[in-house]
Amino acid sequence: MAARPPHRPCWWARTAPNTSSCPPPAACARYARTPAPTTLAARAGEKSSNDLEARHVQARHRNRRRSVRRQRSCANATARAYRTRRSTGPHSRRRWHGIHRIGRSADTRHAHRAGALGRARSRHGRGRDRARSHAGQPPRPDHVGGGASAMTRSARRRGGFSLIELMITVAILAIIVAIAWPTYTEQIRKSRRVEAQRALLELAHHLEREFSRSGSYANATLPFDRVPFDIPGPYYTIAFVGELQADSWTLVAQPVGVMRDDPCGSFYVTHTGRRAQGDAPSNPLDPECWSN
Repeated sequence: MAARPPHRPCWWARTAPNTSSCPPPAACARYARTPAPTTLAARAGEKSSNDLEARHVQARHRNRRRSVRRQRSCANATARAYRTRRSTGPHSRRRWHGIHRIGRSADTRHAHRAGALGRARSRHGRGRDRARSHAGQPPRPDHVGGGASAMTRSARRRGGFSLIELMITVAILAIIVAIAWPTYTEQIRKSRRVEAQRALLELAHHLEREFSRSGSYANATLPFDRVPFDIPGPYYTIAFVGELQADSWTLVAQPVGVMRDDPCGSFYVTHTGRRAQGDAPSNPLDPECWSN
């Protein structure tokens, strides 16, 4: 077999220069496509360019690893601060409910999930940030620090009311109370009036039963004298007006206590069935005070 030209030696000739023969051409096919440098200066230049490219590659990998570590450390620090604030702050679950759990709480798991979400978003958004940096624009805020923005929004949502929101709520409550309170008190007064009128009619039936049995009202007594009769502070006291006659009577329910200033005043019922209110039994009936 003929020897290869000296300006394109095969790998066997470069390894053993004293050998005059080479392996078959198939073994040196991949070296035949790239001619070897002919001078030491060319070899040195090739080596220096390869070393420079290798250093650039190493620098890019090193900067990428540093960026990843920095983003992860920021996300972890934010998650730790969030967990500390949620576990010991004024709105924490432990402070309000006294829950001391062993192991990871729900807030801790939430912080871990938020940190993982932030890291995933930072990985997906790294290419966009690199493109923005090449274009001379700063990176997007939601890709800086991993899950910081997600946890900040969550903490802002759980932070409570602002002063303006609290003042608006208080103003709305004051308007509602100012409108509803008079109506509420009037309904309470009406219910107490109805209770007193019902007691007067019940006592009137009791007196009529006594008259049917004995033929006179003179010996009749009242089974109760206040409304309501089963609590210490009554709203009305019931009594006879004047002396009890054998053939006539008049009952009066006078407001006391919280009903002392009621505009309807006292309620009257006579043996003839006449009803009245105010300061005398001869007053005309007011439909606003008496219920049908």
